[in-house]
Amino acid sequence: MGMTASLNNSTWAAAKNYTPKSCCGYGSRGSKKPFTSKMLGGKGYHLQQLVLLETPVPPFIVIPTTVYRKVINHPMLNPLTQKSTSLISLNDLDKIRKLILEQVKFPSTIISEIEGFLHLLPHRSTVSCRSSANCEDSIEVSFAGQFSTYLHLRNLNEVVQGLKKCYCSVWEKSVLDYRESMKLTQQIEMAVVIQLQIDSEVSGVASTCNPMNNMTNECVIEAVYGQGEGMVSGEITPDKYIVNQDTDEVHLFSPALKNECYQLASSTADSTNGNSGNSNCKNRDIGVEKVEVLPLQKKYAPCLNAAQMVEISNYGKKIKKYYKCPVDIEYAVDAATKKILLLQVRPVTTTSMNTGPVGNPTLKWFYNLDQYEKRPSKTFLELNKQWLRPLTPIYQQYVKSLNGASGGFRKIREYIPLLSDPYLAIVNGFVYVKMGKGEAESKLPPSEWLIRLLGGLLFGGANKVIGNVFSNKTYLHQLDEWDETVRPEFDDKHRAFANTDITILSNDELKLYVENCIKHLERSLHNHFKFLSGTLFPPGALVEFCESVTDEVPMKDILAIISQPDNMFNHSPGKVLQEAVKNGYKTDTSETFLKSFLADLYNVQQKVMNNDTSDPASNEKLNNECLNFFEKYCAKRNTIGRALKDWFDLTGYRLLGQYDMTTITAIEAPTIMIADLVACIEYEANHERENKRKEASKLVRKKLPQNDDVLNKFDLLLADALHCDRFRGERSLHGLLSAGGHCRRALLEVGKRYFKSNPATVKSFHVSDILYITESELKHVFEQKGNVTINAPLLRRLVKRRTYSLAYTVTDAPAYINGPPYPKLETAINKTSLPTDVAKGLRALSVSTRMVGLDGVNNHHAPGETELSGNPASDGEIIGRAKVIKHPNQISTIRKGDLVIIAFTNSSFNAVMSLVAGIVTESGGTLSHAGVIAREMGIPCVTDVINAVNVVPNGSKVKLDGTHGKLYIL
Repeated sequence: MGMTASLNNSTWAAAKNYTPKSCCGYGSRGSKKPFTSKMLGGKGYHLQQLVLLETPVPPFIVIPTTVYRKVINHPMLNPLTQKSTSLISLNDLDKIRKLILEQVKFPSTIISEIEGFLHLLPHRSTVSCRSSANCEDSIEVSFAGQFSTYLHLRNLNEVVQGLKKCYCSVWEKSVLDYRESMKLTQQIEMAVVIQLQIDSEVSGVASTCNPMNNMTNECVIEAVYGQGEGMVSGEITPDKYIVNQDTDEVHLFSPALKNECYQLASSTADSTNGNSGNSNCKNRDIGVEKVEVLPLQKKYAPCLNAAQMVEISNYGKKIKKYYKCPVDIEYAVDAATKKILLLQVRPVTTTSMNTGPVGNPTLKWFYNLDQYEKRPSKTFLELNKQWLRPLTPIYQQYVKSLNGASGGFRKIREYIPLLSDPYLAIVNGFVYVKMGKGEAESKLPPSEWLIRLLGGLLFGGANKVIGNVFSNKTYLHQLDEWDETVRPEFDDKHRAFANTDITILSNDELKLYVENCIKHLERSLHNHFKFLSGTLFPPGALVEFCESVTDEVPMKDILAIISQPDNMFNHSPGKVLQEAVKNGYKTDTSETFLKSFLADLYNVQQKVMNNDTSDPASNEKLNNECLNFFEKYCAKRNTIGRALKDWFDLTGYRLLGQYDMTTITAIEAPTIMIADLVACIEYEANHERENKRKEASKLVRKKLPQNDDVLNKFDLLLADALHCDRFRGERSLHGLLSAGGHCRRALLEVGKRYFKSNPATVKSFHVSDILYITESELKHVFEQKGNVTINAPLLRRLVKRRTYSLAYTVTDAPAYINGPPYPKLETAINKTSLPTDVAKGLRALSVSTRMVGLDGVNNHHAPGETELSGNPASDGEIIGRAKVIKHPNQISTIRKGDLVIIAFTNSSFNAVMSLVAGIVTESGGTLSHAGVIAREMGIPCVTDVINAVNVVPNGSKVKLDGTHGKLYIL
């Protein structure tokens, strides 16, 4: 016997006709002798059931438990094995295993039947020995990973030794501990499955019930190249697919990056199964070794095709029906024949799969540029985590419009022309980004020799463009355009919207108002992405420069010196109001009026700070008191009143959460507006933070090489970064957040006029469901010129969209679609191969995306974990009460001293910063909004703590360590 061989028809026939007397095998399936799990063990019994179901199982025989029983009754073993479990010492366990290996001899009938089985297999085949205990793989307990398996056994002697080692695994301390923890009193008896070794091209497991949502019609399939040992141990991340067993549709297509795999071990005695790559031989004692996956393209390709996924799912459906409960299946794809073979099956032991609440069904996670193509393609997409929930239809429409020739998103090519085809895709309402050409091979980096040979031709144009970005400072020109044209125009638009009483508009006037709001939203979206690179490039360039001249300054220290409080800038409504409060009484406002204004403000603020009730009536009373304050003082026709009114108009209608209309506006949470107003006018605190920033920048400067060229370059890049830092926040506040808020206000007025809540036609409908309408449906509503509540099909569609939006969050969306991320050009090739400006530009962009969290690398945390890790974004340590925000509308429930756990923040979150003691976000980097504002406020912050809102219990006591990026649940 030597290397493993593939199955053929003669092998199947021989296996089916082999009827050993002492062992169970294929030929035993017609026997009248009842083969039970007590005799065959868990694995052996379930394999026999697979044979009866006529599913494809590699030939095997089972050495029954009766043989094991005779072994442990050996005179030398019996005194040790008959001891009570609690009395067996580690020394006893060592003696038992040694005696089994050295003293035990099997009956000649067993040896003959094993030898007979080996002879019927193809020449040069190998086999595996798999433990099959009587208590294993049952519905109650699995003993998963407790007993041994030995692969790639080449001859009778190795098989006999493997058989003994399987017996030895019963007498491991971990097994005794498992029995103790599960309170098992049953005596363990071991059968062993001897099975033809499959040279697996792909191995994996499939579960016929999705463990994440308890959907029994979803088959979850995981797959790796080669043997399955790396997946079982957790060393190798598998591909993951989900197949709907009712329709045979692939709903999740998520290949992983596969750098390594396990294959059958080579040996000096048999080199024909060797490999040419580097290997890790630590697992050769069980017959496998780790090797590199080659060629490069294979690392990014899926292990299984769609037909194979469906075939595995159909086997699972057949077996599940037979067992009348969910099952887990271990399978392999034979390297030579490509045939799918089933290696093991066991009933699912997690009872919640059968009795627990059913969650949301898995969505179809793949994408094609060709809308008529119904299968997964090679178009690789990466999730944009800035939208927490699925977008409403109107937002989806205009996000997709950003891909046009003049679309704002494609402006990124003005900075990095190597990104030839940037593209935003909508998949199940979530936003995904495509940066390559869509085909896997086209996105793989060119080899080093090609870059060196064709560097000038390949990157010459890009080097010139990127060089111009640095020399001409394109981002400053964008800032000038924003300051001189776009922002003033947007502010005037928002003032006009805010000062329109939409409740008194005629229906035709309201229609025109809504249309104007939606057009403005479209323009805001285009400008938001048009200026994207201009906001990211300067801080990235500063960090890239500092890291290129010294190792003494960590990126976090550099980022701490490039953000300034919003109210430091003369054009901001907050700064105007601040100056009015500071100096207004010197012009047309009396000092008495100023004192009255401040007294009323701080009186209301104190009530807001002390409010810890969840009573709706009490909170509504406080909200009305806040609104009365604004109504009173915005009506004043003096410097303070006019400044307050303008500040209220420009900030009150901004969305308090993600860039979509389903989030409430600031004016709908007036307590937040009060807290925001107080933070705005306290100019001394702003100046104190600015002075600290200046001192920190001096310390960074001292750590750089002290020569004029370096210092001058640093000063220029810092000035540019500071200029563009406020650009990032203003794009949202003066643009997309306010535009979305006015759209929300307009559509809610439409809902109040044309609909009514809980109508007889669709009881679950609410007027706010109008936010989920499409433009074409909205046009139809206006055309009806009357109450359209009787339009039941429209109402059902709106309710369905709202229900869907509330059911799924960004944590349900896979980070990548159609494959793992391809190597970025900046990291995949030697930078010395690139022209200078290309290397600097790619590095700056790479740093920027990492800083804002578009390149997160942290692990997904699961419920039950008490130590969570993320990206340290602001230093400090604090113990406090966790306030978990799962929906942006909950921001208004934040109280003084809360340690906020939230998916992400944006500039609208500034309103509650005076209340917050610390921040944890599920996404984002050091330069994300949460990190920037936390450093300004001097509070600890950790970003990119994935799934934190589902892991941390609301109200629990937690410790936040912003310095080391840790969150502890105490």
